[in-house]
Amino acid sequence: MTADVLARYDIVGVDPRGIGHSVPAVRCFEDAAEAAALARGVSNVPVTVAERRKRAAADARYASLCRERSGTLLDHLTSVAMARDLDVVRAALGEERLNYLGQSYGTYLGMIYANMFTSRTGRFVFDSVVDPGRRDAGEPGTTPSSRIGSDIASRQTLEEFFRLCKAAGGERCAFGDGDPAAAFERILDVLRKGPVLLRGSDGKTVPLTYSYVVTWTGQWLYQPVFWNVQGGGAPFLKEVGKAIKDPSGEAAAALAAEIVTFQQAGIGIPPYTSPIMPAYHAVTCAETDGPGTVGALTRLAAERDGRAGPFGALRVYETSPCVPWRSANKIRYEGPWTARTGEPVLIVNSRFDPATPLWSAQRVHGMLRNSRLLVNEGWGHVAAQQSTCVVEAASRYLTDGTLPAEGATCKPDTVPFATPAVADRTGGPSHDLGRATGPASDG
Repeated sequence: MTADVLARYDIVGVDPRGIGHSVPAVRCFEDAAEAAALARGVSNVPVTVAERRKRAAADARYASLCRERSGTLLDHLTSVAMARDLDVVRAALGEERLNYLGQSYGTYLGMIYANMFTSRTGRFVFDSVVDPGRRDAGEPGTTPSSRIGSDIASRQTLEEFFRLCKAAGGERCAFGDGDPAAAFERILDVLRKGPVLLRGSDGKTVPLTYSYVVTWTGQWLYQPVFWNVQGGGAPFLKEVGKAIKDPSGEAAAALAAEIVTFQQAGIGIPPYTSPIMPAYHAVTCAETDGPGTVGALTRLAAERDGRAGPFGALRVYETSPCVPWRSANKIRYEGPWTARTGEPVLIVNSRFDPATPLWSAQRVHGMLRNSRLLVNEGWGHVAAQQSTCVVEAASRYLTDGTLPAEGATCKPDTVPFATPAVADRTGGPSHDLGRATGPASDG
């Protein structure tokens, strides 16, 4: 947000119940070492029968530990309760209406608030939108990722990476020798057959797995600034290709060191090790429908891989602990989602977002009877992190009620692999944002 917003508003960050900065918080492990011990050898994207069995056993142990360490707190972590908590904060501040900026899951929480407390909804901005209806329920045996289509959105974002890399070519994108999509598929073909043992500089071997490459690729896709930096994007995939060809070479040793570093740091590569996972599963498993058995989950993962490439199974297994999860919570908001808020809701989304696809933002725009949609014509999750134009448009709305014109778009600040980098640091949109003034309100 701009300095104008900071001058106009007191910014109040609300830590949702159970998340970690308020007490009590969801707790599944005594420490990071216990989490790492459970995750050791467990795959994010299990390929073999043995890997799937090990993942199922670890998921069951993880769910059991969360219940043991967190107790009945797990029965009270609902988005409905969190929306009510937001309204308590609003009342405690003496405000008639809540002004709100929500990103990613925050858009889902904002949708519940706007529909439960419509008359108390002030200026709301949703950035990178979760489709609320599809997140929670749908065809039996499906997961939030398969209903929302975040797996397909990940595949489409990867295809954009390939397209931009191929167009840049040469030294600007050194992966793939002119056909990065084919080179990526060759890597996966090798790793589907089993791990490649990389020899580290200390002589020890480190397994390079299909799961590792797919998981890390799925993570750096979130931020296009990582598409062409060491350790991410094109340099990472180029290093993987070299390491597969020569598991004892320099590239293999460098990659082995990176893998060990990530594992030791717990940077989300091994399952369960990210600090946010316990709270994520506590909320998600309590209020979203999903497969009831390991067999059903396995079949769904295979079916989604057929639609979304390697990201189908990756996204399905993000919620695999929900199969053994047990929660007494039976409360969730099931609609309607069609509130007419007193002031419009400004919705922003990147065109290529691997987590919250544009079509979710378009659906929410169609649900709310008083909203405006602004599209960042670029890549990555959380549009405000990708485009100064988005930041300034959202800030104008929060400060003086000025909305972008209907159908307006923004440029991203950078285009991956562009030389020199294409940037729009002035906040100027790719098309005229126009001016359509909404109702004024106090900050």
